Amino acid sequence: MTKWQQTIKNTLANYLSFPKDVMLDLPRITTIGNLHTYIENHHGIVSYDVEQLIVNSQIGQIKITGSAFVIKQMLRKELLLEGKIDQIVFLKKDV
Repeated sequence: MTKWQQTIKNTLANYLSFPKDVMLDLPRITTIGNLHTYIENHHGIVSYDVEQLIVNSQIGQIKITGSAFVIKQMLRKELLLEGKIDQIVFLKKDV
């Protein structure tokens, strides 16, 4: 998506009171303590093991580190990760 398209969608989302994560395909991350992380609007898994998960998103990669990771649910654009979550980091998208 070009910057111009993103600006138009952002303006439209503000005007129509639509959630920006839906209009701009932004990731939505919900955590419950440090035990569960629910990621919506991801663009696929880059890497996964019991201590790290990296997924693609519209704004770049999202890296989650911790231990005892298990993917409990995975749908087309949604993912539920369980385990001990230590850190969630947004890695910049290469321009």
